[in-house]
Amino acid sequence: MEMEQGVNGVIEFINSCKIYARNNYNKTQLTRLVIESKRLSLYHGTKKVYSYTLPDSLRIHIENDSSVTISLDINGNTSLGRTINLYNLKGKREPITIKVGTDYVSKKK
Repeated sequence: MEMEQGVNGVIEFINSCKIYARNNYNKTQLTRLVIESKRLSLYHGTKKVYSYTLPDSLRIHIENDSSVTISLDINGNTSLGRTINLYNLKGKREPITIKVGTDYVSKKK
């Protein structure tokens, strides 16, 4: 149950960040999504706009880094596709994918 809520929360948060980037684009201030093991945050310039904290039983695994930063353009899109791996305490993995080109965010099947 918590895994399902966590996956849905991450997808909803990323989609909300994309909408924010489209509606608040500013050439002088970069809009970016920062993903850490327990939290996702949206920054506009240096200001943190939103954040989403995962439930205690879930974490995001990030290879070789403590965080990942994804820049969002004027349309709320990214330049790279990415898979975000969400894990529960038992080690069950649920991949969430940001697709290249469309930037469609979904639970990987």
